[in-house]
Amino acid sequence: MSTLSLTVQPEADGAVLISPHGEIDADNAHEIREEVSGLLATSTPVSIKVDLGGVSFIDSVGIGALVGCYHAAAASNVRFVVVNPTAYVHRVLYVSGLLGLFGSPARPPDQPRRSDQARLAEQPRLSSKPRLVEQHRPVEQHRPTEQHRPAEQPFVRESRPGGWAR
Repeated sequence: MSTLSLTVQPEADGAVLISPHGEIDADNAHEIREEVSGLLATSTPVSIKVDLGGVSFIDSVGIGALVGCYHAAAASNVRFVVVNPTAYVHRVLYVSGLLGLFGSPARPPDQPRRSDQARLAEQPRLSSKPRLVEQHRPVEQHRPTEQHRPAEQPFVRESRPGGWAR
């Protein structure tokens, strides 16, 4: 069972910031939906921002909960946006095609993986010296001589069913 904690903070501009921490999955995705539904039932904020910077994992049920929250907010004429997603959450939103729905949240800068750093270190450096590049010529095609060329036979159309004949 995964754990999820929610922090709700009103902002000065009339928006509400919801900050989930932990994993959003089938066990706890309903908590976000209930929080947004309760917020929309008691007040009408200008917008609802969900800060996903503390979310380490989200599955399809969690994505479905965010989409449900978006539709509930849209029905109340409240803007629903996702801000500060982790690299993993950003990737899931990108792959699912939902970045635009949630306001196209910016992706945090990625740290290069260790394997990427090693691969980059092994690559040869480009020098400023020009290199001679061989030009490839097209392969000459074999042209048969008269003695090897098959005799040309014209096609003759027959009047009977069966089509073309030689």
